[in-house]
Amino acid sequence: MQFVVPKLLAQVQAGDPPDLVYHIRLVQLLYGQNALEPVTDTAQEMIDTYGDPAFRQVSQGLINGEWYGIPYMMHGGGQYGLTL
Repeated sequence: MQFVVPKLLAQVQAGDPPDLVYHIRLVQLLYGQNALEPVTDTAQEMIDTYGDPAFRQVSQGLINGEWYGIPYMMHGGGQYGLTL
């Protein structure tokens, strides 16, 4: 992830941002750099279709009443090991 943010910021600053970024931890970082556009209409369509998103999706994607991440994917985020 350490190289993803600078590369995306360079693309935005060059006027050639990607249409979509598929990542679950970048919304707040990119928002803080003014590198995102709100996607509230699309997020609302997903909510209307699939129901209310989980708390973590809301806390990461909804900023100041606007969606900057689309709440459709999540994972456990834990590491699992085998104990013998």
